[in-house]
Amino acid sequence: MASLFKHSTAGLVYVTAFLSRKAMVRYLGDISWETEVWVADAPDHMIHFNGERFLGPYWSVVCPLSVAQIPEATRGPHPRPLGFPPPAAPDIPTHPPETPTPMINLNPEWTELLHSYKREHQDPRNQKCHSIGIPMILASLPIGATIVGLPLAATLFTVGWGFQFAGHAFEGNSPAFLSDKRSLVVGAIWWAQKAGLPVYESSVSASAAA
Repeated sequence: MASLFKHSTAGLVYVTAFLSRKAMVRYLGDISWETEVWVADAPDHMIHFNGERFLGPYWSVVCPLSVAQIPEATRGPHPRPLGFPPPAAPDIPTHPPETPTPMINLNPEWTELLHSYKREHQDPRNQKCHSIGIPMILASLPIGATIVGLPLAATLFTVGWGFQFAGHAFEGNSPAFLSDKRSLVVGAIWWAQKAGLPVYESSVSASAAA
């Protein structure tokens, strides 16, 4: 082949074709390195038998031209075949990444409730206890909806509240729900925000914040 194309200015690429990969397996030992294989049952793919470079002609092996006759574009550690333009630069987006869409939108009233809840849960030990207790309580609700799950639900519910009261012992105050039952829901929102769920907090007026 090299002799037949000795006057060609393009490098040679040797491709062996098979009807199927099963047929190719029979001849694996006869396929030369630095060549390509095309299989009819996967026509959109090429199999490369590795050599000193990935795909394209091997000038030092299959091209009879001297180095001086080989265009500079096809030399070097990353040469490209003749007739092919240089690869285009990747299209890198310049716009900043989109911010996550809030999953929970709070109006000013509930925003202030969340702020109040945070003020009453500032001790790291209390926050840790609530981060364990709240999901246990929440998990007990659907589990307790089935008769089979009642024993497990009761355990989760009891232990979860144990963590809640232990946390407030560290904080030195009482659970918020004793004064406002809405704090039961606010606690779940607080935990969801701690877990990474986007929560949109509305602006709170100065009078409401006071």
